[in-house]
Amino acid sequence: MKPEAYSLLVEILRDTLDEVSHLHELLLREGQVLTDRHADEINSVAKKKQESVNRIRHLTNLQHEFFEAKKLPDGETGLNHYLERFREDDPHTLELRAYRENIKRCLDQCKESNERNGARIELMNRHTRRAIDFLRNQGNQPHTYGPDGNTQQTPLSRARFSV
Repeated sequence: MKPEAYSLLVEILRDTLDEVSHLHELLLREGQVLTDRHADEINSVAKKKQESVNRIRHLTNLQHEFFEAKKLPDGETGLNHYLERFREDDPHTLELRAYRENIKRCLDQCKESNERNGARIELMNRHTRRAIDFLRNQGNQPHTYGPDGNTQQTPLSRARFSV
C-alpha cells in the first residue's frame, strides 16, 4: 500500500466519520428541540444540519475521486475492491475496515434519528392542521370518531367559540 494514497484515504475517511458523527449529534439535538417545541432552535439546528450534509457530500465526492483515480467503482464497493488488493491482517487494511464499519454504523444511527424526527414533525403538522381547521369552523371536516373508528361529522348545537 503506497503511504501517500493510504494517508489520503485515511484522512478522507476520518473526516467523513467525524462529520457523520457531528450530523448524528445534530439529529439528536433536533429531536430534543422538536420535543421541547423551540422554534428558533429548530431553525438553527436545521441550518447546521444542512451545512453538515453539504460537508459530507463534499467528502463523498473526494472519496469518489480517490477511487476513480485508482480505476475502482465509487463508494463502499470501491473501498472493498481497494482493500482486496492487500492482506487481510495488514494493520492499514484493518484500520480502513474499522473506519468503514464505524461510518456505516453512524450513518445507520443518523437514518434512524432522521426518521424519528420526521415522524415527530409529521405529527406536529397534523395537530397544527387540525387546530387550524377547527378554528376556521369548516363544516365539511370530520371532527370526531365513530364506534367503528372512522372520522365522522358531528352536528353542532351551538358555536364552537365566540369573539
